Amino acid sequence: FSESISMSEVKNFAQDAYVTAARLVPKGDEWKDYQTKIFNRCNDVRLKATILGAEEESKKSLDEFTDAFLMAEPIQKLALGLQGFIEALKKFAQDNEEITLAVKTGEEILEKLNYWEKALKETVEKDRKPDEFSIKWFNLTPKNVTFSDTKLSYADKFRQYRQEMDRPWILTSATLSVENDFHHFTDDMGLEDAETHSWESPFHYASQGMLYVPTDIPETNAPYFSDEVAEKIWPLLQKNRGRAFVLCTTLRAVQKISDSLKVQAERANETIPILVQNDAPKNELIRQFKEHGNAILVGSMSFWEGVDIKGKALSMVIIDKIPFPPPDDPVIKGKTNWLKSQNRNHFRELFLPEAITLLKQGAGRLIRDRNDRGMLIICDKRLLTKSYGAMIWNSLPDFARTARLENALAFLEEMSLEKQDKIGEVKF
Repeated sequence: FSESISMSEVKNFAQDAYVTAARLVPKGDEWKDYQTKIFNRCNDVRLKATILGAEEESKKSLDEFTDAFLMAEPIQKLALGLQGFIEALKKFAQDNEEITLAVKTGEEILEKLNYWEKALKETVEKDRKPDEFSIKWFNLTPKNVTFSDTKLSYADKFRQYRQEMDRPWILTSATLSVENDFHHFTDDMGLEDAETHSWESPFHYASQGMLYVPTDIPETNAPYFSDEVAEKIWPLLQKNRGRAFVLCTTLRAVQKISDSLKVQAERANETIPILVQNDAPKNELIRQFKEHGNAILVGSMSFWEGVDIKGKALSMVIIDKIPFPPPDDPVIKGKTNWLKSQNRNHFRELFLPEAITLLKQGAGRLIRDRNDRGMLIICDKRLLTKSYGAMIWNSLPDFARTARLENALAFLEEMSLEKQDKIGEVKF
C-alpha cells in the first residue's frame, strides 16, 4: 500500500517507449533524444541527493532531511522532459494500441513525479507538521533513488478493499504467528474479526534438527562481532563439509564474515566453495550452491525467504543475530513514534514480532522435506540472556537444543554417519 517512484522505473519506461516508438513510427520525432534526456535527468535527481549529503545505501525521511526541498528542481525538470516525450507519443497514439498504452503508463509516472515535486517543496515550510498517518522517505543506492510514501497503518485501506470485494478472504502463511498468536498481523491489517488457527508442522523437528546457540560469543554490538561469528562457526562448517547458508542481518556483515571464512579456509587448505551475495545474481548463486553440493553461501535478507533447497546440499543454516528492524529506518522510526504517542510498547508490538517473523523465515530454509536433517545456529546469546528471548525461543521450530559446542559437534558427527536414531532434547 506504499506509493513510490524510482528513477530506475522512469528509465525503464523511457527505454521501452523509445524502442516501441522507433519500431512503429521510425519517421516520427527524434525518439532517442527524448530517451537520452530522461536518462540524464534521472541521473541528475540521484546526483542532487548525493550532493546534498545523502549517503549511499541510506534511507532518509523527508521530515529529517533538511535540504530535501532542493531535490524538487531536478524532479521538476525530469517531469518536463517526460511530458515532452508523452506529448510527442500522443501524436501517433490514436491508431496504435502499444503507443496508447505507453502514453497511459507515462502519464501515471508523470503524476507521481508531480506529487513528489510538490511534497519536496512543502518540506521547506516552517510551520508544516509531520503527517500523522504516513512517512515520506527516499532510498539512495549506488545507481538509483526511490521516493516512497508509506502508511503507518494499512488497516483502513485493507478494510476498504474487503468491503469493495465483498467476499471471503483466506490468508495463509508459515510465519505470521508469535507464540501461536496472530494479533501482530491481524491488528496491522484491520482483521479484528478474523478467525485464526495454527497447525503443527508435518516435520518432526526434534529428530530432524538441532538448534545451537553459542554463549562464548561477544555482544552483538561489539565492533568485532562479525569476525568472532566467523571464527566460531568455522569448525562447524568444516565438520559439516560446507553445505550451509550463512544468513546475515546486514550487507556489511556479509562482507566481513565471508572475507574471514575465506581466510580460514585458505589457512586450513580447504576447498569448500564460498559463495557471496552480489558476486553473481541470486538465482545464479543458488544454482552454483546446488551444483557444488558442499558450498557455503553467505547472504543477507534476499536469501532469508523464498529459497527451497531440499536434501544434503543444505544441512546447516547459520544466522548471525536476531534480525530486529533497524531503528533508524524512517518507516520503523515513524511507527515507533506513533506507538509511543499512543502510550504503547513499541518494542513488544513492533520490534519483537518483526524479528520473530523474519527469524522464522530464515530458520525455515533448513528443513524443507520429511527426510531432511540439519543444524540451525543462531550466534546471538540474547536468546538465552534477555527476558524477551523466551518469546523468540518458543516461536522457533521445536528442534533439539543446546548451548554446548560438544553437543553440536556430536550431532554433526551423527549426521555425517547418516544414523537414523532419533535425537532427544539435549539439556543445558
